[in-house]
Amino acid sequence: MKQPTSWPPSTLVSLGAGAAAVGASLSAALVLATADYAVRQITRPRSQLHFDFHTYTPWEMGLPWSEVLIPTERGTLPAWLIPAQRKDAPTIVPLAGHGRTKSDLLGIARYLWQAGFSCLMVDYRGIADVDGIRSTLGFRETDDVLATVDWLARRIPDSPIGLLGYSMGGSIAILAAARDPRIRAVVSDCGFASQRDVVAFHVRRRVRVRPASTAVIAATDALLRWREGFAMAGVEPRAEIARIAPRPVFIIHGGRDDIVPLEHAEEMFSAAGEPRRLWIIDDAPHVAGYFVDRLRYCREVTSFFLEALGCGAAEQVAGN
Repeated sequence: MKQPTSWPPSTLVSLGAGAAAVGASLSAALVLATADYAVRQITRPRSQLHFDFHTYTPWEMGLPWSEVLIPTERGTLPAWLIPAQRKDAPTIVPLAGHGRTKSDLLGIARYLWQAGFSCLMVDYRGIADVDGIRSTLGFRETDDVLATVDWLARRIPDSPIGLLGYSMGGSIAILAAARDPRIRAVVSDCGFASQRDVVAFHVRRRVRVRPASTAVIAATDALLRWREGFAMAGVEPRAEIARIAPRPVFIIHGGRDDIVPLEHAEEMFSAAGEPRRLWIIDDAPHVAGYFVDRLRYCREVTSFFLEALGCGAAEQVAGN
């Protein structure tokens, strides 16, 4: 049978339309697959490893402490209460980053305790893969911290409260302080100014074509609304930080942060009211300012809280 020497125009049109439809379907599938990956990175609990059950506690630091459970609407938060000698001493609540635990912050907690502060160290729900609790990158974790402040205000009513947060914890600290005037001072180290902006930053690093990355970001937001019941716009410290004033805010950021870009710190500092302070640690990657110069870092943070909250053991700082 003789083959046609050319395709009829109608056939070419049909083939072209079919190829376009297949191409559009593949593009949509890729967008949804990438958005699904982004949502899972945001929300999935970190898998538990053996050292989650065998980790450092305040005991290794020679600190007095007790294990407590903080009630919240999502369940209880496991916490360590490290009391100062004075019952009316200010209490600092250190807040870890996404997927991290309270044991990561024992170094700064020990220094704060030596300076005369109490510390209440908590773990968020959703850190470990139990009970079906998922991370929300600051949305519901902020409510957990507000519940922690409620518990602390009842347990130690005469203790002024300060928050010290890292990465996601820094963003949560700002949101919580903006919503609860009982929080008297905030230190945010490498916090993001906007959940949407930080998610978009990471999407665009992986999806280089701008129209495609924009579609992925929109799809990620839609999936979060559908699966988890919140929108990225609900986690925007930049929009709320001004409400903290006249309570003081100290923003710290690493100059080499490639997880949360430096402009997040600059935007939050610009939006904050007085008194405010910004410290850029030039050589520090993400939340590594403590490790660049431990002594200076501890002194800067402790001095800020001493000035903001007052403490009867300020004379100890000079010797540490």
